Amino acid sequence: MSCDLPLKIRKGDDGSQAMVGNFACYCLFSTKDPHRVYTGYTNNFARRLKEHNTSSKGAKHTHEGRPYVPLIIVSGFKTRKEALRFEKNMKKRRCSKRTYGVLGRMSTLLVNLRRKDWKGKQLRVLCKFRMERLQQMCKPKDKEIKSEFVFSPFTQ
Repeated sequence: MSCDLPLKIRKGDDGSQAMVGNFACYCLFSTKDPHRVYTGYTNNFARRLKEHNTSSKGAKHTHEGRPYVPLIIVSGFKTRKEALRFEKNMKKRRCSKRTYGVLGRMSTLLVNLRRKDWKGKQLRVLCKFRMERLQQMCKPKDKEIKSEFVFSPFTQ
């Protein structure tokens, strides 16, 4: 199936250059247990990732399974309220297949970007997985999504 998303490939983006705009919503996954995924929002992704992996300031959920690495970073939100609303929708798992873990978050990302709230917004989506995985989940109406997708596969 062909995918009409505005795709770009950028190598070597570790998430430190991930954010555009004031706020971002992100999904992290554990390198020890890939089914353990955490979703949150922030105004400083690099600081927040460090907190999740090293300090007690990180969410309790991320104390087990450290270290965590970025899976998806959606940035370009102008307000905290927008980022929180997107985060809430990412946690709902609205996809029809009820897939959990990494695949579940990927399909939920597309479901949320198809919604009228986000379809016309110019968001930047940094994906730390292979582009082919997302292309397999695309639908013809995804060409209406205005977000920019940047792929930088995770390397350990």
